[in-house]
Amino acid sequence: MQLKRIYVDNFRNLCREEIQLNPGINIVLGKNAQGKTNFLEAIYILASATSPRTNIEQEMVAWENDYYFIKGEVESQDDTFAISVGYTQGKKRIRVNENPLERVKDLLGRFMVIFFGPEDLQLIKGSPQLRRQFLDREISLLQPLYYENLQRYRTVLAQRNNLLKEIGEKGIGESELEPWDEQLADLGGELITRRIRFLNELKEKINSRYAEISGEEVGFKAEYEPSIALDKKSSSQDWKRAFIEAWKRRRKEEIIRGVTILGPHRDDLSFRLGDRELKNYGSQGQQRTAVLALKIGELELMTQVKGEQPVLLLDDVFSELDGTRQKALLDLIGGNIQSIITTTENNFQEIKKPCYYFTVDKGKINRWEGRN
Repeated sequence: MQLKRIYVDNFRNLCREEIQLNPGINIVLGKNAQGKTNFLEAIYILASATSPRTNIEQEMVAWENDYYFIKGEVESQDDTFAISVGYTQGKKRIRVNENPLERVKDLLGRFMVIFFGPEDLQLIKGSPQLRRQFLDREISLLQPLYYENLQRYRTVLAQRNNLLKEIGEKGIGESELEPWDEQLADLGGELITRRIRFLNELKEKINSRYAEISGEEVGFKAEYEPSIALDKKSSSQDWKRAFIEAWKRRRKEEIIRGVTILGPHRDDLSFRLGDRELKNYGSQGQQRTAVLALKIGELELMTQVKGEQPVLLLDDVFSELDGTRQKALLDLIGGNIQSIITTTENNFQEIKKPCYYFTVDKGKINRWEGRN
């Protein structure tokens, strides 16, 4: 799969930019705050209709404008098609070959990308919410039904929380929670089993990629950390029963707090090197290498499931990798994956495959003929 060309209008500082891309490696050079990351963000939006950086649409609209528009031509094994995502007057419009899509779910899986940016280090160091968002975003790209179940879970969760507050404030019967418990536990069991399956499918891939990039045979793994104690091999129905029992045991606490205190929305993900927690004991270089291994592992899993390779978006990926790790990563990427890599420095002497080079300055993107 590849993105052949993209047109961007009024997206952050990118205005009326049309770029034709190389099917292999594309290097985007420029100083900080010139628009390199905005370019990758626009590509990501074509795949998911969402940003990896913000949930606020207006933040992505160019200054003193009231809309943005992104359109890309995508080539897959079986087809060539156009995707456009536009935002105006508070509404988002998604089209494939000019045919409108009513739901984000209908876009997921058509154009596949893997994105890495400096903020992804927060997967290791940041809050559990960021790690849950990572799982939800990546699984949704692989399985649109997961996205639909996730949206339903969030809706039922909000309704259950509102009811908990009402019970606490007005003293209405606790029995009214039972149908909401049933719905939420059913959806929650499905989400957790899919999250655990996703991590199990990644396990060997990310360990191997970490070793290849770092040269360290230490054992890198990601483990799911549920908010209730249950064997991770349990079925979705086992999780459902466990949730209902746990909520009943802690009913009074939930009513006092007015929130659902256990469930997939409270789970976490841990990363370990050997027997050490990466968040607490890993160096900056190890943490960055771990996230890269995670992304390359995702790419391989997505290729395995979908039958073709996604586009790889790497934002400022080399800034804290030594020369050995840079070369190892470039060897992994090779020239068979369409990759779009941003950097502030022209330091890609190790690339042997043909590349396109672009420069970005104040939101203007130009093909640079000085290399390859």
